[in-house]
Amino acid sequence: MTPSDQPEEPVVGERKIVVHPRTSAARRLGRSRSVDPWVRGWPAQPEAVERLVVAQRRLALSNLALLVIPFLVLPLVFFTTDLGTVRLGPLPPLAWVILGPGVFPFLLWVGDRQRRAAEQVEREWIERQT
Repeated sequence: MTPSDQPEEPVVGERKIVVHPRTSAARRLGRSRSVDPWVRGWPAQPEAVERLVVAQRRLALSNLALLVIPFLVLPLVFFTTDLGTVRLGPLPPLAWVILGPGVFPFLLWVGDRQRRAAEQVEREWIERQT
């Protein structure tokens, strides 16, 4: 084997830094923006995709608030008042009546609301891109 056929030895101390574009290291190194004009098969500018992500995040946070507030308030109401032990005839305690038939349909409604709104945001974004 001649010296030119042998693979090159790696240079000690030389590393290629590979970081995800959304990390602070990527921002510090100036690699936080993509230059690729295609995003998941759609021609799009990175700024437009970032606006889509911000809109979806805002939507998700509003739905999260819609979930968190009742789930913090209901236990407080049940523990600070006697509503948790009140019985309506032969039914279980009022807390279980509210949690069973009341909360689960509410969860389904919030999930469906999130899905429909996220699809609407994506449709509007695609229409603006074309």
